[in-house]
Amino acid sequence: MSITYNIRLTLRAQDDIAAIFLYLDRERHAAAVRFIQQLDKHIDGLRWAPARYPKIRERLRNRRIYRHIPFLRYRIIFRIQRREVIIMRIVHQARLLREVE
Repeated sequence: MSITYNIRLTLRAQDDIAAIFLYLDRERHAAAVRFIQQLDKHIDGLRWAPARYPKIRERLRNRRIYRHIPFLRYRIIFRIQRREVIIMRIVHQARLLREVE
């Protein structure tokens, strides 16, 4: 029997998504909408076996274990807490993380 995880987005992750959408929407609205649709599918896929994704390599101060999903030019940064997947950030892949929370 497989465990189904709940998904929660932090306010920071919601802000990241809004900023990316606004950036893409300036050039092409359809591309911005498509980005959100694809992002939703990737995030929804975390409901099943989120630990299959790799841990991030950056060393962070709080020493929690974070994982990521490469998505287009971005990374979906998340952590697993009991039966919940917490989406922490959506950041550009070229960006190094200094802190997540």
